[in-house]
Amino acid sequence: MSNQEAEDWAPLLKAEWRARARSPRGRFYVASHPGWQDDETWERQAVIDADFVLLGLDPEALARMKVLEIGCGNGRLARQIAPRVARYHGFDLCETYLAEARTVTTGLGRTRFLEGDGARIPAALNDERYDLIFAAAVFIHCPRPIVVAYLEQALPLLVAGGRFRFQVLADPEDGEGYVPLEALAAGTESRTRDFVDEVLADQADAREEELVEGSHYQGHLFRYRELLETVRLLLPAAAEFHVIRFDPMIFNCEIRLGCGDGI
Repeated sequence: MSNQEAEDWAPLLKAEWRARARSPRGRFYVASHPGWQDDETWERQAVIDADFVLLGLDPEALARMKVLEIGCGNGRLARQIAPRVARYHGFDLCETYLAEARTVTTGLGRTRFLEGDGARIPAALNDERYDLIFAAAVFIHCPRPIVVAYLEQALPLLVAGGRFRFQVLADPEDGEGYVPLEALAAGTESRTRDFVDEVLADQADAREEELVEGSHYQGHLFRYRELLETVRLLLPAAAEFHVIRFDPMIFNCEIRLGCGDGI
């Protein structure tokens, strides 16, 4: 994979996410869930999503960890995670989102937010080593070269035993690796699609529809074998890769340097 491919994508993605951040529905693009307009529902879902990011991590160990979030948006998850860790860093493409992130995390611990260019982890973060790096619902909006670029850059920033957790979109025509949970009944894809259609139907600005349908809002659809081959080519020798697909549209992934159970 050529780094130039990621560089070519970066300015387009940055421009589009800047437009989304300035939209009246800017928060919808950060977390597209029912009730995104309601502050109480927004906070409740953020707690659920942050708990999933930190699933299986011992709270005492977590309190000593340095954490990096790729695509931190407006600080929705940083607000939940920063008070539970030793240090939190996040970066995003949009200065509009970052300004909000700094505001909502004021006084919540040692936080740092930087603006990225769309293809690279900001250079100012490269002198750090992290116990946990995560990209929650970020790579589902990225073309394959961008996903690969961030994987390549993030892995050297992990400490021994560190973890990198992320999601990518799954090709719905490829059923490999799908182990449905009882709590997630069949039809997740159609319910999600129906919700997005409902949001779009409730807006009068054609540009809003373009930001969802006419641009690169949906990321690369990975087939199971493609995902395994892509990631394993990037892994150092002392690393493990775990995948759980309990939603037909999403691969939940963890890379860990060293031994241990996956997510």
